[in-house]
Amino acid sequence: MTIDTFRRLGTSFFRYGFTNWMPNDLLYDSACTEAGTNAVLKVLGYRLRTKATSHKSKAAAGGDFALSFVIENTGSSQPYLPNYQLEVSCLDSNHNVITRVYLALPAIIVGDTSIAMSMKAPGVKGTYDIAIAVVDSDKIPRVSFSGGTAYSNRHVMSSIEAV
Repeated sequence: MTIDTFRRLGTSFFRYGFTNWMPNDLLYDSACTEAGTNAVLKVLGYRLRTKATSHKSKAAAGGDFALSFVIENTGSSQPYLPNYQLEVSCLDSNHNVITRVYLALPAIIVGDTSIAMSMKAPGVKGTYDIAIAVVDSDKIPRVSFSGGTAYSNRHVMSSIEAV
């Protein structure tokens, strides 16, 4: 059974596949079976979050700044995302992308994957969120990161002041 099939049939599978140990009141509680489905998918798949973001707090407006961060995969498998890229962007206060860089998506193994890069700070002075996203071939963010704040699947890692 594939993960997608499990997701699509999850509630039915929990009800009829291996639930003879569940009390009837829980067996037909869709919130309970959905929570069980999510728990199994979390264990079977990948679960991404960012940690250990490092950069200077200020950068010259329009200038380059160095950035490093760690993507942690707390799941049990490496995501298979052909033709996907890693997008690192600066977002304004309305969550609009002001600057961005696309990187080849690294092999995000179980455990930690470290990334060091540089990018341009926004050209207008102000404070901007630094966000990460995994985008498809149409440059649309498709993969969610766990924890923290996200806007349209762009996960905020930190902020920087353009001066």
